[in-house]
Amino acid sequence: MLGVHVHVGSQLSDFDAQAETIVRLAAFAAGCRDELGWVARVADLGGGFGIRHHPADEVPDAAALAASAATTARLAFVEQGLPRPEVWLEPGRCLVGRAGVTLYRVGSVKRLPERTWVAIDGGMSDNPRPQLYDARYTALSAARVDEPVDEVVSVAGMHCESGDVLIDDVALPSPRRGDLLAVPATGAYTLAMASNYNGVPRPAAVLVREGAARVIRVRETIDDLLRPETE
Repeated sequence: MLGVHVHVGSQLSDFDAQAETIVRLAAFAAGCRDELGWVARVADLGGGFGIRHHPADEVPDAAALAASAATTARLAFVEQGLPRPEVWLEPGRCLVGRAGVTLYRVGSVKRLPERTWVAIDGGMSDNPRPQLYDARYTALSAARVDEPVDEVVSVAGMHCESGDVLIDDVALPSPRRGDLLAVPATGAYTLAMASNYNGVPRPAAVLVREGAARVIRVRETIDDLLRPETE
């Protein structure tokens, strides 16, 4: 046993909850010393640092959060009469989340008096976060980024579900069938949460680095879906 670990939650927007938890963690470590004679050498403070999924999101700088967490932990442990711990952090989400972009192909555009709907070849099967807890995203037209943004639309998935809406309102160059939409900040908790909802194969994953691209997860096929079936 090296130490104690805690994880406050995901998408932290400020330091308040983490600071309170660190103080409680130090008190717990002091209790372990007093009752068990065991002294924690490591304080793993978890992760959950927030990232910007939408332009309106306000999130603190991850490096500043990490520095504050480490300083708070060392002070909290010393105040409990404990030695300064080795501090561990888990910044995976704030790194991987920002590194991922999801590409969708526009299948149809339906212009109604009150709203324009853009239907894509994905949806809640590959990203259920908007339906699960109202996660917000934005998008841009991947091949038309230099064109004027002149229409506000809503982006719907392909599942014929009333809740299958990826983005409620996003400004794009007037969309048309065949456009590619890029949704940023989808590197964490999207492909990992993807499913075969409504019998839809999961998408491929491509790693891009310094101008080179390679497939790191192949696109599922109908045969993949049928393989577990028996006669």
